[in-house]
Order: sequence, then C-alpha cells, then structure tokens
Amino acid sequence: GVRSFGPLRASLGHDTTELEARASVFAMIETAAGLSAADEICAVPGLTGIYVGPADLAISMGYQVSDAWTHPEVRAAMVKIHAAARAAGLVAGIHAGAGKLGKSMADLGFQMITLASESQALRRGATEHLAEATGNATPTERGGYN
Repeated sequence: GVRSFGPLRASLGHDTTELEARASVFAMIETAAGLSAADEICAVPGLTGIYVGPADLAISMGYQVSDAWTHPEVRAAMVKIHAAARAAGLVAGIHAGAGKLGKSMADLGFQMITLASESQALRRGATEHLAEATGNATPTERGGYN
C-alpha cells in the first residue's frame, strides 16, 4: 500500500530517503497457506523480518483461538515459521498478548514479541490504578484472547 507523509513528531525528520532507509518491513504469516509458503515468503527481497499472528494461524489450521499458543501442531507451525525466518537471516516476530506468553515465545527463539495491544495495555494499566485507588486486589493476569 501507500502511506501518506504525516510525521507525528519532529524527531522523525523530513528527509524521506533517510526515513525509508530506517524503515523495517515485516511480512505477516497468519494462515495455513502462509505457513506452507513460509520459505518463499522469507525469500522476498527487502524484508526485515516475519511476524506471526498465532490466533489467526490457529483458526486457519482448524483450531480454537484458545489453542493458539498451546496446541502442539500450532506451536510446531510457529517453530517452522521461526526457522524459515532465521534461515533467511530475518528477524522472527510474533504476537503474544501477555507477558507469560511472551516469555514462552522468547524461549522458542522469537526476537520481536508484542506483549499486548494498545487496548490491552490501557485496560491493564487502568485496572491496576483502580485497584490501587480502591484498595481492591488486582485481577489475575489473563492477556491474549482469554
């Protein structure tokens, strides 16, 4: 796609050539078809890395979202995508959705891990502040799609 030029802060600069040189380009693999083509996707010139979407990957493989990080076949798919990325010299990234899942993905060797979406981070922060203000215990971490 095409992105408009809309720098949000002065520190980004205005030289588009220099900005483009700093940009990272990730291809996302989140389907069974993408899994089958992982080596070919990783061979695309100009990529910085691969980013795995575990929930959609699990769904496309016929599993429940709740199985995305634990089902052996889905985890094997993640390992396969990670291996394809590393073999191609790319950064291997993945969405985890929570700190404990992030640790699990780091243990698999993923180098770039998103631990939460913006809404998850805001909800968790607001919940902790409210618990502190009211003196109530903070709910147990859930994260991800649980």
